[in-house]
Amino acid sequence: MANDYIGAYSGAKIDELLGKADTQVYTKAEVNSALAQKVDAVAGMGLSEESYTASEKQKLAGLSNYDDTDIAGGVAAALASGARNHLKNTASDHTNSGVTFTVGTDGTITANGTASSNATMVWDTSVPAGSYIFTCGEAPNRSLTYDAMILDLDNSSAVIARDNPNDTPGNTFTLSRTTNVRIHIRITEGYSCNSLVFRPMLRSVYDKDPSYSPYAPGNRELYEMLLALNK
Repeated sequence: MANDYIGAYSGAKIDELLGKADTQVYTKAEVNSALAQKVDAVAGMGLSEESYTASEKQKLAGLSNYDDTDIAGGVAAALASGARNHLKNTASDHTNSGVTFTVGTDGTITANGTASSNATMVWDTSVPAGSYIFTCGEAPNRSLTYDAMILDLDNSSAVIARDNPNDTPGNTFTLSRTTNVRIHIRITEGYSCNSLVFRPMLRSVYDKDPSYSPYAPGNRELYEMLLALNK
């Protein structure tokens, strides 16, 4: 019966709903009118799934299957502020074991010559925290042709990535903090390079474009540069 729910509202509340002076005296019709406006529960506020309507269940199913990966990627890309390549190339022209490595103004490296033994080109830099995909050479094969890897100088020079995703530990990795790293390009002994171009690049895992882009400092690096200028 309606009178069973009278305790749900104070007299003042019923007065408010009915637009009536505080008399504390109500007819049955007035009480029923006030109780008709009472909301017992709102869908989604602790009710069991069985209490939802078919339409509500459909909406909830859409939410439970929602994947925010692309949104997270969009945020990460926006934070990068247009800087797609996070790998700074500090290498210089270099000849090793019969192979000459020439560094271009765009950060690419061109190799020429036949390796009399494993020929290497290395440089050290730092990489900010983040999740990355490492790419460097096209069709790398470390046992037959050439390859490139990243070493963690803060962790006993452990290999944290190779440019061939099929070579352990793969070309995708995550850094929890800014890390000092060494980039190591190697031409396999006996392999002949004829203007072989390396394009060292670290892009965000959310960046779906595999094309090469020259290094550009991100927001954090630009901020640190400004701090250094003011010291």
